[in-house]
Amino acid sequence: MVADARRRTQPQHRSGRPDPARRAWPGTRRRRAARRRGGRAKLDTDFGEETLAALRTRAKRLGLAPSTWVRTVVRDALHASRSEELDAAVAAHLLGVEARVQASADARELAAQIRPLAINVNDLDRRARAGESVALSAEVPELIELLREVRALLGDRAAS
Repeated sequence: MVADARRRTQPQHRSGRPDPARRAWPGTRRRRAARRRGGRAKLDTDFGEETLAALRTRAKRLGLAPSTWVRTVVRDALHASRSEELDAAVAAHLLGVEARVQASADARELAAQIRPLAINVNDLDRRARAGESVALSAEVPELIELLREVRALLGDRAAS
């Protein structure tokens, strides 16, 4: 009678014993998985397609599963001897980003100051090409050269 009660409550293997691969009770599978992992926690991370492809390529080159490679890299980064090095690398990256942002802001400010001058020079050029008389001061050629230099500094390929 006890065997009958057990057969009705737990999934059975064809040998008549409870099947450990089948889920006997709610939560059993999770507990078994936690024991297999040694009680370690799990982290799901979404990567972009390009990053995931690069990650898989790097892991394959080293003969590792992608998850093993990621776990190793993270553990290495978190290791006490590497923490100062990692912090320095992050700080350098942030300073680089900050410098690029500042350079971009400086370039925008410079472009805003030069734009009215460039408009005037373009207007003079348009008038001269249309055959109208244009009076230039001695400083205009110098101004045009400065505008070309600024455009080149801002990455304008047509400036040279």
